[in-house]
Order: sequence, then structure tokens, then C-alpha cells
Amino acid sequence: MVVDRAGVPVHLHDHGTPVTDLKPAPGGHYTVMRRLPGPESDWDLVELDEQLREVRTYRTVGLRNTDNHDSILRADGSRLLLAYEPDDDTGLVDAAIQEVDADGDVVHTWDSGDHLDVAAETTASDAADYAHVNSIEVLPDGDVLASFRHLSAVLKIAWSDHDGHQRGDVVWRLGGRLSDFEFLDDPHGGPCAQHTATRLANGNLLVFDNGSVALGANPSYCVDPDDRGGPTVDRPVTRVAEYELDEAAGTARLVWSYADPTRFSYFAGSSRRLAGGTTLVGWASDHTAIATEVAPDGTTVWELRDLDPDVQGRAWSYRVEKAVVPDAIAPELDARLPGRARFDVGDVVRPRVTCTDRGGSSLRTCATPALRTSQPGRHTVRVTATDGAGNATRRTLPYRVTSPRPALAVRDTKAWRDRTVLRVPRQGKARTTVRVVNRSVRARRIDLRGPEGGAAFDLRYQFRGNDVTRAVVAGTWRTPRVAPGAATRLIVTVVRRAPRPAARTFGVAAAVRAGDADLVRRVRLAVRPGR
Repeated sequence: MVVDRAGVPVHLHDHGTPVTDLKPAPGGHYTVMRRLPGPESDWDLVELDEQLREVRTYRTVGLRNTDNHDSILRADGSRLLLAYEPDDDTGLVDAAIQEVDADGDVVHTWDSGDHLDVAAETTASDAADYAHVNSIEVLPDGDVLASFRHLSAVLKIAWSDHDGHQRGDVVWRLGGRLSDFEFLDDPHGGPCAQHTATRLANGNLLVFDNGSVALGANPSYCVDPDDRGGPTVDRPVTRVAEYELDEAAGTARLVWSYADPTRFSYFAGSSRRLAGGTTLVGWASDHTAIATEVAPDGTTVWELRDLDPDVQGRAWSYRVEKAVVPDAIAPELDARLPGRARFDVGDVVRPRVTCTDRGGSSLRTCATPALRTSQPGRHTVRVTATDGAGNATRRTLPYRVTSPRPALAVRDTKAWRDRTVLRVPRQGKARTTVRVVNRSVRARRIDLRGPEGGAAFDLRYQFRGNDVTRAVVAGTWRTPRVAPGAATRLIVTVVRRAPRPAARTFGVAAAVRAGDADLVRRVRLAVRPGR
């Protein structure tokens, strides 16, 4: 999860399995450790791109385990990974640090079993996991700074041959039973069960100093500063400690520390020195807060907490990082057109649009323009969603506009035409059929209008056996609803009234409403007197 300074989530992804240690990586990418299925604690290092989408995964090479506590991914693809390696000969679990180059070849693997005196150094005498590495950092001189919780010590490890050290040698130990430094101005005599050891720009060392107590079968991991080789002691105090190191003199002076007496993080946690001198603290196993930004004088600048009682006690972050996370995630846009994207002239239609955004700048616009339907033909409409960072997602939707003007024809002998001739015998009548076809894209009722005739001829209209003359003549008669492409019929009967009438032509019209206009079709009935 990424949250902004207001605590609003700007990115959230549920992997469906435990994940830890989300942090920035070179090139605008990010990394996160994701647990693999199975009973063993085995993990993948997952590289994410600038939109926090998975790019690739990494694992140790030739080892049985890849551990989640920390990792380093370089710009060229080379990396440092951790592993907790079971040793079948000793029955112990060794801590391994492995460097792999960009081609996937192992540069060096450091194994604690080759460089530590387990009996003399561990503070977890009854545990197979005697070292428990939890953070690594490459120092400016190329050596590796590593934190070991179960040694209560931070070690500098030679990563090349130099100054009389061979690659893999422990250059010095800060804290623990065999500390190479005397602690000055530190009432606790060094770190205990610490996490996230980092070298600051001024050369000082910053650690998230957990403290420890005996808990169930787990012992306290704190050495007694007055008897470093003796039994461990409880120290239920969590603090952030900054040490000024004098390697020549072998001293570590506590120059700054921060502790909240109401909070105790038994395990995990982090501290990062930020630009401007503040320090970001990740509380991990103390669930009363997720993160606190602390000023040099110890006052709280900013804090992230969740006050929901249903969340407290189960929601926590292994490590907290502060970073600029640009919103490179474009909004998601679902845009559709109703009715199979076919419409009538004059229809008022808007796309059915849903816009969502999981980027940090939040959704700004979700445009749903009305479709242009004034002219028949093939058209397109563009729908756009934008966020506050200017990311945009666009969809172009094609659609077709047709004229709903009905088709109208009259029976002329054996064909349907737009006109017919009716010869009405003396004191007789003639009959024909008018057919109307719905050319709309949807079912419609169609208006039919016709004249009543005159003194010489009288026109009568029937629909399905019913006389509808009055409504047709008044222009108020409408067909029942006619399906698209379907037809209905009106019977027209012409009755001769005068003995010698003049020929007449009558028009019957069908019309539908489209926008502000009536779309009309007409047929002609030419009436002639017959014998």
C-alpha cells in the first residue's frame, strides 16, 4: 500500500499472500517481497514498474531459501538477497547474503556459519536460527553493513579483499557479545534485537533498536552491558538510536535517540533519516501506530494510525519508507453504447461510462459526451477519463445513425409501389392495402394520416377489421408498436358517391418524430370513375 500525507491510499494491491518490504528501486521502479505457497518460509523478490505492475521476480541462486527481510536491487539488475539456509551437519539455520550479477551469476555468497562463532556470539542459544539477519546495506567503500537480530549486533562485512581483510571477514561488530566498540553516553550499552541499520551521510549509524523481553519459549536477545558473555536481560524499550563511530578509538557515542515510552515493538520495524533532519519510524509489531515522523527534538511531525478497533492488533507494516511515488497509473475506463450502437436520427444518447482510478492523484474527469445523431451514417464518439497528474485514458466508440423515416407502400396490382390507380365503378367501391414498415432501430408506433375524400368519393380506413376512419382523418391514429423491420397494414376503401365524378388523387402519409422534426413518407391513390 502507498498512502499520501493525508493517509489516503493512492495504491493498493492484495497479492493474496503475505508481502513485505515495499520500497523504491532504481529507474522509477519498486520492489516487494512476496511469500511463496507452502509450509516453508520462502519468498520472491518482485520488481514492479512505475505503475506498480509486476515486471519480474528474483531468487537466490543455488540456495534452498530466499528470505524476505531485506534486499537490494541495482539499476543494472544485479542484486543482493538474503537466505536462511538449514545446515544439515549442524542442525542450525545459517544466515546467508548473496550477490548475483545482472546475468544471474553468483558473485559471492556469505554464510554466517563460516564467519561467526555461534556459541560465543548468539543471544538465542536455544534456537536453530542463531543469527537472524534482517537488514543489509552496501557502504560507500563497498563493504556490507548487516543487522543480526539474534546477535544484537550490526556487522561490517568485507565484500572484497582490503586492508588485511579477506572477502567475507567481519571487519567489526557493533553491539552484541563480542562488540568491537565501547558505548559512550548510552544507558543501554548498545542495540538489542535491532532492525534496519543504515549509515547516514555524516558517517553515523542509525538503527531501529527494538529491545527485547523473554516471551514464551523465546528468550530476551539483550546482552547485559555489564556482563556481555552472561545471561541475557529484558529491555522492554524500543528506540531509534544514532551512534557516532570512531573506528580507530573503538567507540560508539549515542548522539541522538528517540523513544515513545507507550510503544514497544518486539520485532520488525524501521527508522529512516529524511531530508531536513526528521526521522521516519515504522512501528511494526506495536499496532498503536503504523508510522511516525519525528523532529530532531523528538516532537511528532506526522503520524499514521488506524483508530478502527477491528484493525488494531492485526494491521501492521514490516518496514516503512517515505518516497515520491509519481502517479503513472492512468485511469481505468469502461465505456459502452446501448442498443448495439445503432440509433435513430434525433436520438439523445450518452455512452454508459464508468471511470475509476487507483493512481495517487485521483480521478478528475470522466467525460460522457452526447452522441451526434443529426445525420445518418457511421460516426464515432470519444470518451476520456483523466486524473490529477494528467494521465488520460481514451476510448473511441463507433456507432451508426439511421433515419427512422418509415417505408410506406400501396398495393398496385401484384406489387407494392408508391402510388396506385383505383377505378371505382358506378355506385360501387374499390379497395387497396397500404403497408407501413418500421425503419427505426427500435419498436415504434407510427402515425398514419389520410383524407376523408369529398363529395365524389368517400375514403374509409380499417385496421384489423376495425373502422379507424375518424382517427386517421383527424391525424390522431397511430399503429400499435411495430418491431424494427416489421410491417403493419391499413385497408383503404374508396366509395363512389357522384354519378359522374372527376378523377381525384389522394395522399396517405406515415410519420415518426425524430428530434424536432417529423419524418414523413407518402403514397398516392389515384381514383378514377369506372363503368
